[in-house]
Amino acid sequence: MVRAHGELDLANRSAFERSLRLRLRHGPCPGLVADLTAVTFMDCSALSVLCDVHGYQWSQGGWFRLVYTRSNITLLLAGTGLAEVFPRYATVRDALMNRRYAQPAQPVGRRKAGGL
Repeated sequence: MVRAHGELDLANRSAFERSLRLRLRHGPCPGLVADLTAVTFMDCSALSVLCDVHGYQWSQGGWFRLVYTRSNITLLLAGTGLAEVFPRYATVRDALMNRRYAQPAQPVGRRKAGGL
């Protein structure tokens, strides 16, 4: 398992990638979980790292799952078409047991009736 915190963006993409690759340095593992519950912001630069690790694990017969609860990550994954690739898990234990999170993330903001 790898636990990330703070912001995952271009400025710290390399450190995040190193921490994931460190877990795979001896080859693929049957499963790997990235806990993103303490991540406050994530942009597309982190998605490329996640996709690379997912592709590697999949090609070797393993799996890679994400734990996240923040709506901004849910929206990013949905907006980039990766919500199916990275389904939502509420806890590390749920990810290990492949129990997907059933409830949607809390909305980022509330819309006023009749407008934006």
